[in-house]
Amino acid sequence: MMQKSELVIIIHVTYIDWRESTYANTAYGALVEHKAACSGMTRAFVAMMDAVDVKAYWIHATDNSHQWNMVEFNDGFYFIDVDANIASGFEAIY
Repeated sequence: MMQKSELVIIIHVTYIDWRESTYANTAYGALVEHKAACSGMTRAFVAMMDAVDVKAYWIHATDNSHQWNMVEFNDGFYFIDVDANIASGFEAIY
């Protein structure tokens, strides 16, 4: 099921290449400028989860080509990839 915070990012943030903005890799880029790379979206998601006291982490590929989130909730861990949901146009199931 899609998290409400993920939906906020999907609706309000436009994906940009990390080189297009000074803030593309930051939560500020996603939450204030409404444009970010996957790294900015993952950091925004962590910031939103922190605000509601849910443990969330950002994870990046070993070659640093992509970033996504892991959430700790109800004694389990769940992977969320906001950028993949934006790119796919549908709610991805993990």
